[in-house]
Amino acid sequence: MPHTQLTARLVIILLCLSWAGSAHSTELVLEVVSLKHQLAKDLIPAIRPLLGPKGSISGAQQKLFIKDDPQNITHIKTALKQLDVAQANLLVSLRFWDIGNTNQGDIQHQYSTQRQQKLQTIRVLEGKTGFIEVGKSRVDTQYFVNLAHDQLALTESEVVRSVTSGFLVTVHLLQGIADVKITPRFSFAVDDSLRHVRFYNMASQIKVQLGRWAIIGSNDTNLNEVHAAIWNQYTTHRDETARIQIKVEKVDKK
Repeated sequence: MPHTQLTARLVIILLCLSWAGSAHSTELVLEVVSLKHQLAKDLIPAIRPLLGPKGSISGAQQKLFIKDDPQNITHIKTALKQLDVAQANLLVSLRFWDIGNTNQGDIQHQYSTQRQQKLQTIRVLEGKTGFIEVGKSRVDTQYFVNLAHDQLALTESEVVRSVTSGFLVTVHLLQGIADVKITPRFSFAVDDSLRHVRFYNMASQIKVQLGRWAIIGSNDTNLNEVHAAIWNQYTTHRDETARIQIKVEKVDKK
């Protein structure tokens, strides 16, 4: 009987030690990580998937507050060495091509030779948002009634309005690949003011290789109404199909 009791006590002690060791290994710790280049809010979305089931992360300015088990925190700090780097200075280029129809007498011909219409470039820091114009100026006719020699006379004048639509572009780099988020912004004139509408719910995301051109779309029937309206502001004829290509390059900071 004493031997049985001793064995039972030994089993209980071993179970307690095993539980204590397990509890210690999964104990969460809080660690503050200082960043050198990036802001905490820019890195949190990339770090959150690396957290354990009970882990959490928050941050302010260039400080990250990570609560997780020690082993996982070590892995996260290793990942941060790859993420917390100086923002690249990027040159984003857009070029526009069109394919349209020409008329000769009663015969309509389609010219399939792509004709470069316009090249636009912007400089933007990685992770920041830049705006690329696609729209154009529009000439509106306004009519006025004047009183001359006791008679009413109708006169007209032309008013040039800048109706500049386009796309908000945000770029992140990862191992030579540019992850580009494109959000359409449609502009339109109302009376004497210009209004802008940003369609965040219609944002698209594409991946392109650095230094190479990639087609991001056209104003064909496959586009939704908002995208088509923006591209149609660029084309000079309704029967033209505009093609837009994008290229992202890293450039030296000046």
